Amino acid sequence: MSKIILKTTNLIICLLVSYTIGLACTCENRNTSAQEFETVDAAFSGKVTKMTEIKTENGLIEGYLVKFRVEQSWKFIDQSELIIFTPGVGMCGYPFDVGETYLIYASRKDRKELTTGICRKTAKLKYAKEELKDLKNRKQLKISKKGNTPL
Repeated sequence: MSKIILKTTNLIICLLVSYTIGLACTCENRNTSAQEFETVDAAFSGKVTKMTEIKTENGLIEGYLVKFRVEQSWKFIDQSELIIFTPGVGMCGYPFDVGETYLIYASRKDRKELTTGICRKTAKLKYAKEELKDLKNRKQLKISKKGNTPL
């Protein structure tokens, strides 16, 4: 009888933890491509060349610093390589893979690095056909000497 109670208790705990993790990240209103472009600080495509895990003092994964080789920029990127931050996956981080190419929409938040996650239109380049179509019709925004801060 006590084994059944123990197994049932463990099952309930696992379900509650899974449910809580599932709720840890919710994206409210999804932007259109045009809205996304207007609200971010940077839009570019690039290939992931390196990922570095960032841990908290307690050893928990806070997120990842992801290094990109920039292939094309549509908004305020004038570098050939760039490092951005993405939170851990349970905190809306984007699950990047080294060697894959992505379309990245990123903003500055509470960090010095640009940040992106699953609530942005960031996607593997091969799945971003509609966004690329929209970006092709846009004029590239470059860093001006009149006050836009280089990223």
